[in-house]
Amino acid sequence: MTTREKGEIVAVIVKIHFGEESGVYPESYLKELRYEHAWNTPRKYKHLDGRGKRLLLYDGTRKSITAEVEIGRVRKLKTATKYRWRNEFVPGSVRIFRAPIPVASLRKIDGFEEFGVYRRDRTPYRNVSRKQYAALVRGAGAAKVGVSVEQEAAESKGAYSPASEEESRKRVWRSIALRRGQRKFRDRLLQIYDRRCCVTGTKTEEVLEAAHIKPYAESGTNVSRNGLLLRSDIHVLFDLFLISINPVTKSVFCSDQLRTVPVYARLHGKKVKFPRTTTEQPALALLREHYDQTKA
Repeated sequence: MTTREKGEIVAVIVKIHFGEESGVYPESYLKELRYEHAWNTPRKYKHLDGRGKRLLLYDGTRKSITAEVEIGRVRKLKTATKYRWRNEFVPGSVRIFRAPIPVASLRKIDGFEEFGVYRRDRTPYRNVSRKQYAALVRGAGAAKVGVSVEQEAAESKGAYSPASEEESRKRVWRSIALRRGQRKFRDRLLQIYDRRCCVTGTKTEEVLEAAHIKPYAESGTNVSRNGLLLRSDIHVLFDLFLISINPVTKSVFCSDQLRTVPVYARLHGKKVKFPRTTTEQPALALLREHYDQTKA
């Protein structure tokens, strides 16, 4: 494996059998993981050098990825066994996916189309590249992790080290433009939302952004019913599935994590201000999909 290939690996899928067949269940097994904070792996996985890289636990009984842990460091054991490389986990990083990632979703990702189908693909370990991991966690409530993966990739390409002051300014402007959204889409949302963030009521246009409820790449649409006018920080939290809108009560829903931050905790349960015209209001089906992922 080349240095470049090692850098592209951000996680490894570890296949474990849980459930009645083994007498071991994910919940109890992960309690042990929290206590042990380590996992032994073969020598060829010593490149999991702890820079935010992860082990993804695949439950062969449920046919789903049920959890993940972040590796803090890898060290070599003195005992001469096959699994002599010990992955030590970052304390508190064990996460059980409330909505496990099923094998059907896994097989939709490039490179995993035949995951577990043929004997040659039934090995207990599978490397996961940056691109594959980003696709994997997109709908699993792990967007924050996906951002860290992309951030590491940006750093490796020198994205945070502009060559000149002019280049630095251009990058700032481009970043703002991309976050604000496509001009026609944003202008329409500014008009129908009365130039106010529908969550906070903020009227400062410089920080108002056109947010897609369902990403454009998935929905292929810039219609106003797939959009919300949000303050820039609320937009980020919305994209990370840390904040959402209850489609029934039309009120703000903040994740447990966000409710520990007073400035955002105050928004939880607050009524959202939608456009007066029903045909311009966001589609309830799209809100429901986002809300369900945020609650998961």
